[in-house]
Amino acid sequence: MTAHYLVSGGGGYIGRALVGRLKEAGHQVTAPDRRQWDIARDPVPSGRFDRVFHLASRVGVKASWEEPGSYLENNLIGTIRILEACRRTGMPLTLVSGYAYGRPDRLPIDENCGLAPNNPYALSKAMAEEAATFYGRHLNVAVVALRVFNVYGPGQSRDYVIPEIMAQIMDPTVATVVVADLAPRRDYVHLDDVIEAIVATCAARSGIAVYNVGSGRSYSVADVIEVAMAATGVRKPYRDRGEVRRQEIDEVRADISAIERDLGWRPRIGLAEGLGSMVSRVAA
Repeated sequence: MTAHYLVSGGGGYIGRALVGRLKEAGHQVTAPDRRQWDIARDPVPSGRFDRVFHLASRVGVKASWEEPGSYLENNLIGTIRILEACRRTGMPLTLVSGYAYGRPDRLPIDENCGLAPNNPYALSKAMAEEAATFYGRHLNVAVVALRVFNVYGPGQSRDYVIPEIMAQIMDPTVATVVVADLAPRRDYVHLDDVIEAIVATCAARSGIAVYNVGSGRSYSVADVIEVAMAATGVRKPYRDRGEVRRQEIDEVRADISAIERDLGWRPRIGLAEGLGSMVSRVAA
């Protein structure tokens, strides 16, 4: 059955892939460009949509320390504008959020672990999610919030660690792969799996639901380099600069049992396969 969806942030990394996936399935998609639609100030596009996928936000941890107010304004106010449109029209909402648990007190991290954002970007996403769950609990908006862990895949900017590693490995002029810190362990989930998790929320029941989206495994940056070298067939020495990020977290690993139980979603692409899918794109 053909549906009509509104996608905010459709020009972003995850948003572009989601729009493509929905169109391939035969659905109608409205995805305004951010140059045409300032989500924090402009009206939400009119119309009756079968679901709203809200991905639009300012991203980036480092820049959020420099402009915390701008991040909070854009990410929180933009979400509230979307929530108001959903409240008025009865449209269900899928909110695509990020990691905001801070330093976890246990691993794997389940959805009942308290949010403790440790940077302004994470704070803005946590506040947006809190607003969404409030609207769901008290204002009858059907909300599914996805806490997406470290997404990666073809076409991602070198601002992120995996594309930067892949680019250095594949560049014949780079003798040694150099990163900031080899130690931190993260839960990396492939873009294609993230898109399938987002699409799976269309089957969610009315009410409020919050799910982690990750792989359920953690890898250090050194692990990623080793897997990437195996995927590319290129071997180089590597080291770090000894740069520990502000408010660094040693390890992140998602408990994904809730979304598997409720929506039947599990990641299909392991890290080795996922990095292999990036080789041709980096080489090009």
